[in-house]
Amino acid sequence: MIDENGVYIGSLEVQGDLKLDDTQIKKLPDNLVVHGSLWASYTQIEKLPDNLVVYGDLDISYTQIKKLPSGLEVYGDLWVSNTQIKKLPDDLVVYGDLDISYTQIKKLPDDLVVHGDLDISYTQIKELPSGLIIYGRLKLSIHQIHTQSS
Repeated sequence: MIDENGVYIGSLEVQGDLKLDDTQIKKLPDNLVVHGSLWASYTQIEKLPDNLVVYGDLDISYTQIKKLPSGLEVYGDLWVSNTQIKKLPDDLVVYGDLDISYTQIKKLPDDLVVHGDLDISYTQIKELPSGLIIYGRLKLSIHQIHTQSS
């Protein structure tokens, strides 16, 4: 149920995709489970719920979201480009591509595993962390990386 302010009331489990692009939705319930993809780009959402699980892709690009929640699990691709996110949570789980381009992120978590491509172009990342594993391609800006931490 959605109230007059565009806020979901209660918990929610979606069996398919949840397409919220360009809607007036402002908040999602905690412990949300989406068995498909969650598209929320160009929305007014400022915060993702704790313990969010998305079994498909999660697109929150071009939102006002400043922080990813703890316990976030994405079994597809995660797009956070052009957001105000400054840090990735240490317990982030992404089984597809991770696109953090055009964000204010300065550092990747140690031991981050990306099962697809990792796009860090046009971020403030200057070094790659120890234990980083990327099963796909690493995309970055020219002259972006100076060292790799040990």
